[in-house]
Amino acid sequence: MIGRLVTAAVGIPALALVVWVGGPVFTVAVAAAAAIGAFEVCGMGRARGFAPSRVIAAILAALLVLSHYVIDSRWPVPEYAPLLAVSVGIAALASILIFSRTGGLRTRGVGVTLGAAAYPGALLAHAPLLRGSEQGLDWIVLLLAVTFATDTAAYFVGRTAGRRPLAPAISPNKTWEGAMAGFVAAALAAFVAARALGI
Repeated sequence: MIGRLVTAAVGIPALALVVWVGGPVFTVAVAAAAAIGAFEVCGMGRARGFAPSRVIAAILAALLVLSHYVIDSRWPVPEYAPLLAVSVGIAALASILIFSRTGGLRTRGVGVTLGAAAYPGALLAHAPLLRGSEQGLDWIVLLLAVTFATDTAAYFVGRTAGRRPLAPAISPNKTWEGAMAGFVAAALAAFVAARALGI
């Protein structure tokens, strides 16, 4: 708990500053988060016997965020165009892998690398676009409020009243009680934040 409190005391003000500044600073921070996320997903893949490349996945995830922002801010293209281009590229690579004659473990390792890059990269690519939209700062604050409320409620209720495991094979400490508390807290946080911010 002390470690969590220290992390929050340092991390939350830094996060608030990055969100407030927005623009390229926010985009670079999100790209870094996507890279870290891809690195962690590859770690989970390695634990299950696959051989993904953490470095390649991290670079691709960061590029997804950066390219999405750059294309949208420099050229008048539809908002979905960058994500569509990336999706088509990943689908093409997946097709090549499916019909590849390489060994199954190696093929799956490449697939995990691409998936690890696309999962955090493609999803977080929307954050800079959201921040740059009308009332973008308010929407990011609402998003963070919901996320923090969910995690906090799920953690404390799960620790104190959690009895039934939610998915023991994936995360042994998660419980149904914690999940429901997180769901309720998310709804309440969204309602309060939306009213307070005028969204």
